[in-house]
Amino acid sequence: MTTQPPDIEALLHRLERLELQNKRFTILGLTSLVLLSVALLLTQASCFTGVIEAQIIRLTDDHGMPLIYLGSDSDGTGLSITDSSGKARAILAVSGRGPRLEFRDSVGSTSYQIP
Repeated sequence: MTTQPPDIEALLHRLERLELQNKRFTILGLTSLVLLSVALLLTQASCFTGVIEAQIIRLTDDHGMPLIYLGSDSDGTGLSITDSSGKARAILAVSGRGPRLEFRDSVGSTSYQIP
């Protein structure tokens, strides 16, 4: 049986230690990356409270034509639903005078209103 010179044995021992150290650093790096990702996702999730606050919400079609308008001003709060030409067809409003529900025809004339 031949034995290796002491220099080779020392080099093999050192190589084993380096491989073990490299494996530990790889595991530590991956664990840190996973923990950082989880912390980032939890932070983002806690920022959204499920409440959207805005003064005006305007939903538009692909061409920018308003379809639904929800907003408030000094007169009150209202919801307006428009047709494809942009004319308001249904309006629900609440003001200092009380609530109002109004339906309009294609020309814009009121066809039904409460009160």
